[in-house]
Amino acid sequence: MDNEQVRVHVLPMGISQLLVFDNKEVADEFRRLMREKEGRVGPLFEPKGWEGYIGFFTYSRRLLATMLEENSRYHVVGRPLRSLAAHGKSD
Repeated sequence: MDNEQVRVHVLPMGISQLLVFDNKEVADEFRRLMREKEGRVGPLFEPKGWEGYIGFFTYSRRLLATMLEENSRYHVVGRPLRSLAAHGKSD
């Protein structure tokens, strides 16, 4: 994949986070990277009300915050990263 800027919607859902992307390839790539780092992730799906988008759940908040901060390719839309890491008790 190229290094173009990618928007990631990060939505808090109780103890998990829903990540929503507008591109299935990018979503699958990010999910795979999280799994390789032993992150807890769910399957890809199209969230209700987000037609044309693809998402997955994760329970690894600290890992998510670290991965998003370390890779400037991903632009977070929604919750600030500091907020993600601060609530990261469920890794």
